[in-house]
Amino acid sequence: MYPQVFDRPTPIQSVAKQHSDPESVPPEVDKKLYTLGNRLFLGYFLVTVVGGALRKWVFSEGIISNMILLALMVFPFLFLRIRQAGIQSPFKKYPVLVALLVVLLYHIINPYQKTFFHGMLGVLVYAPFWVGAFFILSNHHVFKLSKLKWLFIGIAIVEVMLCFAQYALPPGHFLNKYAVEREAGIAMVGDSVRVTGTFSFLSGLTAYTVFHVFLCWALLRWKFPPWVFFTFLLAGLILSFMSGSRSGTLIYLGLTAGILLQEFPPAKLVSFLFRYLLPAVIIFLVIIRLGSGPVFDSANRAIDNFVERTTKLQASGEQSRRLTFGLGRFNDLSNFPDPILGIGAGATYQGATILFGKSDAVIKFGYYESEFLQVFLEGGIVMLIIRITLIFTLLKRLGYHWLLKIFLFICMIYAMPIVYNVYNAAFLMMGIVLIDNTAFWKNRALNAKLN
Repeated sequence: MYPQVFDRPTPIQSVAKQHSDPESVPPEVDKKLYTLGNRLFLGYFLVTVVGGALRKWVFSEGIISNMILLALMVFPFLFLRIRQAGIQSPFKKYPVLVALLVVLLYHIINPYQKTFFHGMLGVLVYAPFWVGAFFILSNHHVFKLSKLKWLFIGIAIVEVMLCFAQYALPPGHFLNKYAVEREAGIAMVGDSVRVTGTFSFLSGLTAYTVFHVFLCWALLRWKFPPWVFFTFLLAGLILSFMSGSRSGTLIYLGLTAGILLQEFPPAKLVSFLFRYLLPAVIIFLVIIRLGSGPVFDSANRAIDNFVERTTKLQASGEQSRRLTFGLGRFNDLSNFPDPILGIGAGATYQGATILFGKSDAVIKFGYYESEFLQVFLEGGIVMLIIRITLIFTLLKRLGYHWLLKIFLFICMIYAMPIVYNVYNAAFLMMGIVLIDNTAFWKNRALNAKLN
């Protein structure tokens, strides 16, 4: 018999407070309405997951490949097309979203921009995360995402199986292809490839693992057996090791810790850790180490290669430099042509610079890699303030543990690119709204019983 911690309900008090407004919870939910919402959400999810596979295995380096990426950037705006009765506009509910769009429209005509197209693409990289997230959070009755749980679970199984296969294959194999071939070739971790799953590049799989950990959280909320939660959680951790991404693995572990803090009260959390989680991890590691066969070999190599890579890069100082990369440019704001309004959203976007060239301001500024630095260069202090306000608004809306909110704030403002990595933006947004949606429908069910 499993402990009662697995039957602990979501924090109903915070969820009820969020959805107690009668305007945000229509008295009757039209089944056709949430079916439409689910179809749009499903389309967005599949474009994100399958689009990478099409880009690297079918339409690599062509106009169709670029159109698939463009569709991923545009898709969140399609949620705004749902206009039935009871729909709330996220622009009315969250004025900071209007401020973001006004600033982005200015950046289309920013005098520092090379072309108008840079600014138009800037809208498509800065806005989708916020438009999609705030629309769904404003209209949970349009989405019943638990209806899609078996699809999410099926995709997770496919990604795990594919990554194990890729990890055992040589870098030149068809399954380890990128959407665009790199001069440096296929990235390696130790003696194995850094896997990409169905995605175009490494960052796609790293982004998916963020959604995966939210899916594990949802499995708890959907009352799946604990062994299912453990299996999926540990499988996702192995995927993080196989990707070779240190930041991705750290974010995965941080989110996992946040989930445990959220779902279990302190007394039961300690009991859960010592009676179930730690024994499960120990048993998992013993099985992995002592087991034989390609699956166990791949899991062992993933752990060893990841530890070796992390140790070497830490010893070389690369890891410390990476944490603070680009921050030295802020010591002298004269490095930035316009530290107040910036040189234009999308000015440094790789897709824009390849197609339409770099502005004189971008060329003069020189090398950039950190997204935090890019956003400040492009949008200045004004964009930084808007982004901080957006993140605070989102986190305030969520009924998460305060430590998890702090962790997500650090990720979104600095550690996890959600502007120029469309996969990060898509999967983080879908993961956040998935959990909030489960809370919404659980609260509706509870209210129905009380009434």
